[in-house]
Amino acid sequence: MNSFLRLSGFIVSLLLLFSCSPPGGGSTTTTYENGTNDDPTSGTPSLSSQGSQTTVRTLSGLSSSSFQLSDNTTSFLLSAFSSGTARITRLTSPSGRDELAYLESTASGLTSFGDGRYDNYLVPMRPDIDAEAGTWTYQISGASEVKLTVREDNPSTGGESNLLLQPYLASGQSYNLDAVWQLVEGLYTNNNLNITIAPTITVSEEQYRTVSDSFFNSETQALVTQGRADAVNIFLVDEVEGGGVLGVAAGIPGSLGIQGPHNGVLVSLGSHLTGPFFNQSINNQLLAETIVHEAGHLLGLWHPTEDNGVEFDPLDDTAECSKSIYDSNSNGQVSAQECVGNGAENIMFWASWGGGDQNQFTEDQRTILRQSPLAYKGQIQAGQTEDGITLTYPSELSSTVTSQASTVASIRDYVELMPECQKSSTIQSIDLILAQGCVNFQDIHYRPNFLPSNLDDLSQIADYVNVVRQNDRFSYYFEPVTFSENTQALSGGRSYIGFSYQVSDSNALISDSNPFLLGSVFPFTRAWWDGLEVGDRLIAVDGDQISGLTVEEVRDLLPRTEAAATTLTLLRDGNQIQIQTASETHLSRSLGSTNQIAYLNLREYTTVSADRVRDDYTSLVSAGSGGSGGVILDLRQNGGGSLSGAWGLTDFFGPGSVDNQIMFSLQQQSQTTDYRFGIYGSNLGITDRSKLVILMDGSSASASELTSAALKDLGIATLMGGITYGKGVGQNVVGLIGGSGVYITSFELLSPLGNSWHNLGVSPDYSLSTVLPKTPDDDTLLQAAIEFLETGSVSQATTSRRTTKFPLLLSVPPYTHPWDGG
Repeated sequence: MNSFLRLSGFIVSLLLLFSCSPPGGGSTTTTYENGTNDDPTSGTPSLSSQGSQTTVRTLSGLSSSSFQLSDNTTSFLLSAFSSGTARITRLTSPSGRDELAYLESTASGLTSFGDGRYDNYLVPMRPDIDAEAGTWTYQISGASEVKLTVREDNPSTGGESNLLLQPYLASGQSYNLDAVWQLVEGLYTNNNLNITIAPTITVSEEQYRTVSDSFFNSETQALVTQGRADAVNIFLVDEVEGGGVLGVAAGIPGSLGIQGPHNGVLVSLGSHLTGPFFNQSINNQLLAETIVHEAGHLLGLWHPTEDNGVEFDPLDDTAECSKSIYDSNSNGQVSAQECVGNGAENIMFWASWGGGDQNQFTEDQRTILRQSPLAYKGQIQAGQTEDGITLTYPSELSSTVTSQASTVASIRDYVELMPECQKSSTIQSIDLILAQGCVNFQDIHYRPNFLPSNLDDLSQIADYVNVVRQNDRFSYYFEPVTFSENTQALSGGRSYIGFSYQVSDSNALISDSNPFLLGSVFPFTRAWWDGLEVGDRLIAVDGDQISGLTVEEVRDLLPRTEAAATTLTLLRDGNQIQIQTASETHLSRSLGSTNQIAYLNLREYTTVSADRVRDDYTSLVSAGSGGSGGVILDLRQNGGGSLSGAWGLTDFFGPGSVDNQIMFSLQQQSQTTDYRFGIYGSNLGITDRSKLVILMDGSSASASELTSAALKDLGIATLMGGITYGKGVGQNVVGLIGGSGVYITSFELLSPLGNSWHNLGVSPDYSLSTVLPKTPDDDTLLQAAIEFLETGSVSQATTSRRTTKFPLLLSVPPYTHPWDGG
């Protein structure tokens, strides 16, 4: 939920002020053609297959029940989830055999096939365990949710199965991994396995560059949850914490076919560096082997021999390297060097081997991979194969296209799969950026019928988006500079003081005849709280005089990072004054008659909002000035932002008693995903809704509506102010080659009770005036919140009305800041 790149561009799930169409009803069954992406947060174009279909079902029986398989079933995965310990204890086939017990009996020393809060059982994990047609029964302990992933093949479709790998890159370094992916492809094809490697999705958030090797860690879960439901998700990070870890899979097997934190693998790029420290490079062969090795675990393959030389996998044709025979140095482990000819060459051997390549699968291992629920049969349908497609681009992108040759080739391949991203003429010449954007829109837009049927009469991506916007006003195209600024805001990398400016001549230097004046001071920002006024003339920033500077030079003097302080020298009514202020997206104050009310003000949702609001609250409590008298969360004029930010922040305000309850549901093209409380790891601790007040108005939208609706539905907070804007859809942010980008409306949202607020808004518990106050002293709504927390009632008799939206906020696309100043 937080973020991704597709086709060399990145995607961040986004909830902003602006969208369309009420959501439909949810479903407990998800069906997709294998190779088709139904995950709103993933990033690669769909691949359709006429030969295979995978269905994910939620089973009602949490302790014991049964399910039916058809004659066309190739494989299935039974998954149990819990906040405690879930364990599948018995699985009986239609012929009466306990397949779990049978599998354990064939694997020397290996008896645990799950890990704590989730447990997965795959059929087949041996070639002689079939997905037999008929009634299967199961027994499970400790589960709060049970899912079944089933792959069915069309019996008339021939050919071998294909696997889909989806790479994600979360690194602060610049790596060219084209050679690695060629080696990965070779490892599969040389073992007679068919593989499709999707274009790499870049994850830009810095917190994912180093992650824990525990899939119960909140950041690791947030990263892996971004993965696709229908692919083997490979997350390449700078480091995996845990000491010398090359890679780690979410399970043996993982939760195949289920979008979430247990369907992916982590690979540490730092552990694959070689050479002197001043000139290190990636060991391509080792990295490729690690990727295929960890993917094998996720798909159900064990180490043929574990490090102790006494535990072996359940397959009959994998070599066993016994400690009693091959532990030549008697250190209690069998190394690759000691097991040459006895499994060291196998891709799934437990340790890497500096003395040679590990590039072999056995036939039993290949069988497990071919029959995986994530594999598909049949040929990929291509939109055009005869004459091919030529992608064109401006000369200034030549070096970029050269450096991203594999990505460009992938775009062309996917365009061939999609008639909607082609022209009707026989010989086609299509702009590269248009092609890339079209593929992404077709893949993840929540209403495919809103999209152009082909690219006739469209020459640029901006033209394409303009057509989309005839039905969907929340999709956007951004030029590179604007796109970069907007994505910085999403990651919390950009903050403002909260004012706009006016000059007589923007091309002239600042002077007495061309002064730098404050044009607007935006309510609830630091500028507003600190007393800046419209018409103030800026004289100096931190003592540096601005006379003689250009407008851009003045703007560069103003802080742009969160909580960066500055002193502004201003001329007001003929007098020079100094005001200390800061650029802040997250503000906090102690209010009330005894300064024991914690006021937390959020101007937009970023990926780090939960952490910063938590830190603000903790600082107030530590100082003994806030919290005991209640909390006010001010979301007025908050147009939304990062979906992961909304998830984390809302979770922080939810007490532990709601952990594992639904916070919101996300509906995309063909499936619904529930997001629950309990992922953030800490919470405010307030259980009485009379001690938590949320302020909102007609410009509170999207992510801020998610927080308000969730906390209202579950009786956690009291809402005051006016009806919110009513945007119940969200966008994915997709970066394109060359630096431009698009926002693609890709999902709709429902509250915990299943309600949509799209085009309706969220109604407050107390309807009060939301007229924008000129100063904090004029803020009657804030005073009403303080009164409520201190007395339990509100004496104001003002009637709520749906206020006019802040005009500058609605005159620009989402995440273009309304102030072009400080």
